[in-house]
Amino acid sequence: MKKFIPLAIIVLILIVALGGIVVFKLRITSPAEPPLNTESPIAPPPVSEALINEQLENYLPQVLETNYNGQVFCAYHLYGYDEEKATNMVKAYVWAYCEEYYLDNGQLKMGSGVSEPLMVLLELQNGALMVKNHQPPRDGELYAPSIREMFPANYADEAIAGYPVDQLKPSPQEQAQAFYNQEK
Repeated sequence: MKKFIPLAIIVLILIVALGGIVVFKLRITSPAEPPLNTESPIAPPPVSEALINEQLENYLPQVLETNYNGQVFCAYHLYGYDEEKATNMVKAYVWAYCEEYYLDNGQLKMGSGVSEPLMVLLELQNGALMVKNHQPPRDGELYAPSIREMFPANYADEAIAGYPVDQLKPSPQEQAQAFYNQEK
């Protein structure tokens, strides 16, 4: 019986010690409150010229209606852009030069074309920059005044004067030649 008491005390001490360790470990590995969500909602990317250029390259061929069932190719000059952070809108000011090309009996032919300044409206939505629409200048006597309404003063005069499209590389024709040669 005398041997039983020290053995019982040792077992009791071990049980209490192990129980304390288990309780301590449970407190460390399973907190009473769930962890805070540290993930932030999708933040819009910073607007950059590269991001705007990517959108313009995809969008601009849509500004020209085809008359010969051809493919539209565009070159453009980005004058600049304004970002309206409160509304998540971006206005890009460009000179767009687009031409339709098609094959006729194996020969590359030009169909319709357009060369004009455009204000392209883009929107930051769901973490991406997307083109919403574009606005061309008005015709005739309203051409210059409409550009002055759409473009900031530092780009308007340059846009009214026109852009030397022969400086745009690769030109729509060069793009078309590469495209149709690749198809062969």
